[in-house]
Amino acid sequence: MSLILQGAFEHEYPEISKHFQDLLKTCPSLAKAMDPRSMEAGEGEHHKQGSNIKADSDHVNPSALHRQKPIRQLGADFIGITKSLKLQRSHPFFAKLKQAYQRDYNKPHEVNLHQAELRWHEKVAFTTRNEKRFCFKVGDFVKISKGLPADDDSHDTRYCRLEGVITHGLTYDCHLFAVVRLARRRPQGSTDAEDVLLRGRPIHKLESEQEIVGLWRIEGEYIWMGSVEDDGLIQLEFDIDAR
Repeated sequence: MSLILQGAFEHEYPEISKHFQDLLKTCPSLAKAMDPRSMEAGEGEHHKQGSNIKADSDHVNPSALHRQKPIRQLGADFIGITKSLKLQRSHPFFAKLKQAYQRDYNKPHEVNLHQAELRWHEKVAFTTRNEKRFCFKVGDFVKISKGLPADDDSHDTRYCRLEGVITHGLTYDCHLFAVVRLARRRPQGSTDAEDVLLRGRPIHKLESEQEIVGLWRIEGEYIWMGSVEDDGLIQLEFDIDAR
């Protein structure tokens, strides 16, 4: 689809190419939504990191896109971490990153933040084993595989809001992590009004604490959430492959 929109088949399939070029002119937003790589375009190669990021069979050709300089904030908000050199080993960010290395990349040894570059990005993209390309940006909701310390039988912690994308490592060996905020499932039937309006659909609420997860935990599926009363969230049902 990306190649068609770029005019790569205008000689082989002139009629089809013309229709798509007309669509690109008359409705660029729709054409962009049909292009699975449209979210990855925009700021040049110096804002993209990919060739050295550790991949797996469900995250082929991973890329971290659109380099960012996070605004420094207080407390344990990991978005505020711009430089690792000044962090104490007791800092929550260091502890969470170490846990993610051990849990998601099977690296039980001590993680040395001071010898590897830490970068922040706005987006993460990868191709799944069924050759579908996904691109998530900060603020999107994602589904992650279970296995976090906060998991238990009574709560669903698979839905998260993406709040940061980190690449950490050396030039030849780099790991990608996501800073996420878990969306906890609230007990059903919290209020009668919610039950009538949502017909028993589960309501989620964002946790106050952030977590760090490795790339392989992010599943290839777009998730849409809508807001309800009292800072609640419900999953919206959509089934499209491109945005």
